Amino acid sequence: MSANNIYVDPLGNVKENTTGLDFEYNTKNRMGKVKTLNQRYKNSIEKINLANIDLTISSISLGISVIIFLIMLKSVTKNN
Repeated sequence: MSANNIYVDPLGNVKENTTGLDFEYNTKNRMGKVKTLNQRYKNSIEKINLANIDLTISSISLGISVIIFLIMLKSVTKNN
């Protein structure tokens, strides 16, 4: 069993390559996609930051709305 003819599954079991797949080609192909993975990571961080900004704006506007509502409710109950 040479190094090019083995397959190690995610659990660590070593198997002989009986399917005839070229693992060296597959690993080079995967390494070429590292830039894509890095870009996905950057995009996910950007989405999280935008979600945080959205949550902050929503919370502030809801808080202001509740304060205005309570002030209006207080002015209505004072007159009665």
